[in-house]
Amino acid sequence: MALLTTTGSASAATNSLTVATYDRTGAKVSTGLTVVNVATNEEYKGTGNKTRWVLPKGIYAIVGDIWTSRDQSDTMSARVVTVSGTTKTTLDARWGKPLTVNLDKAPGPAFNQTLNAFICVGPDSFGRTGAWNKPGKLYVIPHNSKYLRFAYSSDWQNQQDALHNEAYVVAGSATTVPTTLTHTFHTASLATITNYVRSGPSAGDSVGVRMTASGACQDGNSITMYSGEMPAVAKVHAMAGTWTVDTDWSAVQKNGEQAFIGFLPRTVKLVGGKSTAQALLSSAWGPARELPAVGNGSIGFMTSSMFTDPSAGTWGSEGSERSLVTLYGPDNKVIRSLWRTDWRDGDPYFSAKVTKNGWYTLKVNGQRWRPDQAYPSTMLSTRADATFRMYVTAKAPARVADVIIPQLIPLGLSLTNSAKPGTKTTVQIRPDRRYPGPDLRFGSVTGKSATLLSSSDGGKTWRSAAVRKVGSSWLADVTNPGQAGYVSLRARLLATNGQWVEVTITRAYRVS
Repeated sequence: MALLTTTGSASAATNSLTVATYDRTGAKVSTGLTVVNVATNEEYKGTGNKTRWVLPKGIYAIVGDIWTSRDQSDTMSARVVTVSGTTKTTLDARWGKPLTVNLDKAPGPAFNQTLNAFICVGPDSFGRTGAWNKPGKLYVIPHNSKYLRFAYSSDWQNQQDALHNEAYVVAGSATTVPTTLTHTFHTASLATITNYVRSGPSAGDSVGVRMTASGACQDGNSITMYSGEMPAVAKVHAMAGTWTVDTDWSAVQKNGEQAFIGFLPRTVKLVGGKSTAQALLSSAWGPARELPAVGNGSIGFMTSSMFTDPSAGTWGSEGSERSLVTLYGPDNKVIRSLWRTDWRDGDPYFSAKVTKNGWYTLKVNGQRWRPDQAYPSTMLSTRADATFRMYVTAKAPARVADVIIPQLIPLGLSLTNSAKPGTKTTVQIRPDRRYPGPDLRFGSVTGKSATLLSSSDGGKTWRSAAVRKVGSSWLADVTNPGQAGYVSLRARLLATNGQWVEVTITRAYRVS
């Protein structure tokens, strides 16, 4: 017999818990269980019909999924008990009621339905236990305890190929495990979101797109909308509300193993009856999000966002870069030059001491770098460079530099981040002044003007484009070459304070 204990007072030794677990045929089964102290949220793992938990006196929630091999079914089970002395309780799958989720208009025989259910403890989702199964094979034991949370979802999917994927997704949650487990949703009330997963700037060869609804216990209840090669299109009809769309991708390494190399989360708010679309893994990947930190006798910069997907939010990246960071002082002499990397246990942060007030230039020359992987010869955004021209008061309190990054977004590209030869591509210059780092003083800075150059010969020659202000951004029309190749972009954004940032992205998009 297994015995699980925790260190604590001697009184704990006088209190024990055992749980008998039965499947839907009434047979005793060994079921993995999580026991949670509802006061401390401490979790204890064990097995039904085997483990004797030695616990401090208190109230405990028991959560588990009972599998019945005869009918290949899951039964989500939970019980809340007070442990005092020798305590015994039972979880019996025969008490379970079927979880049933329907659409008022069935999407057709080509769509396969899957059910998901989760039970967890408390608002922070301790002891989360989940199950996935076919309709008619997922049961839930109701329990009205205030300590329990319940979540469910269902999806109907038709995955034909990378460019033809369609799904219906609904979800719900409750602050108890409810007795009402039959739900019908109206297809007319669903929103539609089309996810265009592009290829080119990512070094990955396969991608996954998942959606998670908001609500009690939903965190971790993700539903895969697409898994396969890039590019891809995943059209989803989803319940109105707030959803998280997670995109992750992987690639084959030099040793032949598939490795996870990037992650991109996005939050979307869907309106019933309305349609929307979003592009994921879009060109061009370049400097964004991170700004230099100045003052308090130093200048610092984090290189981990030198290759940022413009569809990314406050975080998410491929996370494989190597950058040469060089700081020039007011006399234009090099103060410090250092290679930085965020791959594995590398250090992406650059810092240098400064003692004089004046104009400083920080140059960051970034390149894609993952030594265990061979990058494809057609990959986009192979290099990104940024130059920050800043006035620094050396001994002033630490603050975010008063500069604005010009983030470059080529518009109207295809699923392969390509434009047609001889056409024009409109490039948005989006002022980016985010800073996800330490809590530093963050002043208000206004952009004054922007310029844009393009190159179709790898940066040997550059051609200027007329720039116009539209709203809070600038737009420029780039004339693409008449033959297949790549276009590199360079932009400079000047602030009203005279400080500026120049960004160069090599192979920003493809012409084909």
